[in-house]
Amino acid sequence: MSRKFDIKFGTETFKAWYVDKTATARLALQALKPDVLLGLDCETMALPKYHHVSQAALSPHLSSIRLIQIFDGKLSIIIDLLKCKGELLESEIRHLLETRRFIAHNAVFDLAFLKRQFRPRSIDCGCTFIAFKLLAHAARPTDDGLRAGLDAVTKGLCGVEVLKSNQASDWSVPKLTFEQIEYSALDPVCVLKIAEKMAPALEKYKLYDFYNLLKAAQHPIVEMHLNGIGFNSKEHIELVSGWREKLYAAKKILLQQTGLDDITGPKVAKWLETNLEKRILDDWPRTDNGALKTDAITFSDFGAVSPAVKPFGAFQKYKVLTSDFGGKLLQQLNEETGRLHPQYHICGTRTGRLSCSKPNLQQSPRDKDFRSQFVPSKGMVFVGADYSAIEMRVAAEVSRDPAMLKAFKDGLDLHMMLGSEIAGIDIETLPKEKCDRYRQMGKVGNFACIYGAGAKTLASQARKAMDDTSITETQTGEIRDAHRRRWAGYRAWHVKLYEKCMETLRVRTVCGKLRRLAPEFCYGAAPNTIIQGSSAGCMLQSMVLFQQMIDKGLKAKLIATIHDELIAECLPQDANEVKETLEYAMVEGFKRVFPNGCTKNLVEAKIGNNWMELK
Repeated sequence: MSRKFDIKFGTETFKAWYVDKTATARLALQALKPDVLLGLDCETMALPKYHHVSQAALSPHLSSIRLIQIFDGKLSIIIDLLKCKGELLESEIRHLLETRRFIAHNAVFDLAFLKRQFRPRSIDCGCTFIAFKLLAHAARPTDDGLRAGLDAVTKGLCGVEVLKSNQASDWSVPKLTFEQIEYSALDPVCVLKIAEKMAPALEKYKLYDFYNLLKAAQHPIVEMHLNGIGFNSKEHIELVSGWREKLYAAKKILLQQTGLDDITGPKVAKWLETNLEKRILDDWPRTDNGALKTDAITFSDFGAVSPAVKPFGAFQKYKVLTSDFGGKLLQQLNEETGRLHPQYHICGTRTGRLSCSKPNLQQSPRDKDFRSQFVPSKGMVFVGADYSAIEMRVAAEVSRDPAMLKAFKDGLDLHMMLGSEIAGIDIETLPKEKCDRYRQMGKVGNFACIYGAGAKTLASQARKAMDDTSITETQTGEIRDAHRRRWAGYRAWHVKLYEKCMETLRVRTVCGKLRRLAPEFCYGAAPNTIIQGSSAGCMLQSMVLFQQMIDKGLKAKLIATIHDELIAECLPQDANEVKETLEYAMVEGFKRVFPNGCTKNLVEAKIGNNWMELK
């Protein structure tokens, strides 16, 4: 039964209106104040046939909106869509979404449901979660202890305690309790109130331009999540079976070579302590308790340090593949669509790059058999485009290093150029049989040195990349010296950046993202933030532009983004047009960040029948 009641937010009292009749819902929408920012929130419920699926209510394909809550600064309306139905009401909600300004907390979640259920042409919706993360990154040196949920942010900014016990309650019950209704009425109030608190800080830190870019990027991110990506589960089962066989073989070899009776963290750590050289143990990362780390990343990083470590690396590699990209990946296939629907997280990293989960495509194996299992819908093809050497390009643009800029203008290979500098031989006269090795050394040196890696880190990366345990810190010191000679302009910029960062303890990307740093991390994290963050800005601009072209009629769907790559899906007859458009969007995205930047050989686009064919 529809009812009106009062809700309290701290010392303030507001009116709330729960509506469960269609005619009354239309009146409630008309009662909202015009020309004001509206707080927005949704409560979702699993569709009946998917009640058996864990967390089905969080998937827009397996659930629907139960309540839509809107607050105009005075009145909070709660429309019960289980009770209020009809094409006319849907049309009026769609019109409201298309014509008013909204703000939500973690708006990507709500937008995915609203877009799928009401199909609005567009929604102008800000996000307090994004704003909060931007401000936290600008004010705090780490995310340790940071809580960004609506309840935590409301308490921190407004001093108001919000009880979230009803958040996980069953929203599919025929009759909601008053506690559920009261809870739902308060959420859009919280959103609008914390937005008001954060607005001056966004202005103070000059974050509005970057915030608006992230706000716009919500649209393509929601579309990618809704579209999902096809996956060949039958072939994957066979591949995982092969991984398990290799895991068994690697374990057998490891036990034979080490004499261990089982592979456990403590036993492996003890074996390493006994059998590794002191110089390696001194560099080996440890847990908070002082024990040697034995995770896959550590063994991957140290696999080339000593022959004794390699068997552990092989075992951990296949252990991770089978656990993270085996059955777990198949469990993430959506029951409604049969596709994977990765979630992309804005402000997921402090540099400004997106992060990804469920599954994390950004950490997926580069194995060709694995990547060939990502496929378009039946009768469709993939179109993918990748930025070429984007981080080196951004390094050249921000540092204005003359040699780097000229190399890109002339279409030269910067890794080969550094490799020849390391060898002390001109590229033209470098023996062919040594080209690959020195180019690899140049690549390691370029990426390590633009981010200020120390001798130990550079040595570790060189050993790993070149699979050569004999590389010493002295040799990698020569790589660093060669980098400073070849790219002297970059070195001068890096030194000035470090000195400035030590004074302010903050660094800003070209796109405007501000990051606070602890003094001990300024040398490496400052260039890392500017280069990776500005690269991410190029990709965000490209995603927004490409989705705008789709909205205007381009016959394609945006499917995924992996690091510096965008993937779309379309009919074969539209592939060439989509390819040209995608290339244009990515070049234009780069130019929006670097208006005078060199775009020669910037983007490479391909058409393929699976992800691997795009490489």
